Amino acid sequence: MTLRYPDRQVGSQLPAFPIRLRDAGAPVDLTAQGASLQFRMVQAAGDELVKVNDAAATAADANGNGEYLPAAAEVDTPGDFECQWIYTDPAGNVYRTPIIAQRIVANP
Repeated sequence: MTLRYPDRQVGSQLPAFPIRLRDAGAPVDLTAQGASLQFRMVQAAGDELVKVNDAAATAADANGNGEYLPAAAEVDTPGDFECQWIYTDPAGNVYRTPIIAQRIVANP
C-alpha cells in the first residue's frame, strides 16, 4: 500500500504536509531537547531533483504531530514526488518514515 498526500496545484502552499509520529502506539515528543524533524521531497522520476530538504520547524509538538509548510518555490514543478520525514531522537538515533507520494499538477 502506497501512502499518498492529496494532489496539490503548482504553487499551492496549503495545506501543510502533516505527520504524526508514534512509537509502539505512544506519541513521540518532537519538542524534546536534542530531537529534530526533517522533511524531504524529491522528484520520483529518478533524476533526484531535490525540492525540499529542510528542518520541519514550522510546527511540532509533544504529541508527535508535525507539519511542513512549503515555500512557493518548493511546489512550483509539476510531477510526481516522494516525501519522507526523518526524525532524530535526543540520543542521535535516526528514523525514517516510509515514502509518501505527492503529485503536483499544473494549474488548469
